[in-house]
Amino acid sequence: MIPAFNGVHPQWRESVELLGGNGLTFWCRVGIPNLLPSILGTLGVLFANSLAAYATAYALLQNNFSLLPIRLQEQFTGDVTQHKEFGSALAVVLMLLMVLAIGINNYILKKNRGVQC
Repeated sequence: MIPAFNGVHPQWRESVELLGGNGLTFWCRVGIPNLLPSILGTLGVLFANSLAAYATAYALLQNNFSLLPIRLQEQFTGDVTQHKEFGSALAVVLMLLMVLAIGINNYILKKNRGVQC
C-alpha cells in the first residue's frame, strides 16, 4: 500500500484546492478513486492469506493445541451450545494483540526511518 499512497501526487491536491475543494473533496473525488484498485487488491490478498494461515494451523494442529483463532471458531460453531460471549472476548484479545503488533512495527519503522543500509 505504501507505493500506492506514494503515487498520489501533491499536484492533485493543489489542483483540487485551486478549484475550491477541501481535503474531504480531494479524498472522495480524487484520492480514493485512484487508490481503490490497490486497496481492493491488497484486501483480497490479505483475505486469502488469512484463510490460508487459519487452514494451515487447523490442518497441522487440529485440536492438539489451543490456538486463538481455532478457539474462536469453536465458540461460535458448537454442536450443543455456543459461547458467544467467550468467543467475543477472545476476538477482542486477538484484536488487541494485532494492534500491539502493528504499534511495535510502526515504532520500529519510525525509529529506523533515517537509517539506511
